[in-house]
Amino acid sequence: MIEAIVLGATIGALVESGKRGLIKSWGNTEELPPLVKAAMLVILIGIPAIHAGTVGNYVITTLATVGAFTVARWSVASLSVLWQRVLR
Repeated sequence: MIEAIVLGATIGALVESGKRGLIKSWGNTEELPPLVKAAMLVILIGIPAIHAGTVGNYVITTLATVGAFTVARWSVASLSVLWQRVLR
């Protein structure tokens, strides 16, 4: 389950960084690259399914993974806003 949480946080940080323009190789910040979309689906749905032995464990692992994804996105967004204020 720890792997699912770590991967959820990692993909969350990647998605938010790309949407905020922090990853310069992304030309269009409005749309995620196909590889990132695929990775996001695999991590948010597939990884919890691999670790789940029961439906209850799947739900718990999915909630933990999505929670880590969301917290990582909020963290990157907050740090980005703070950094922009510092640079002004």
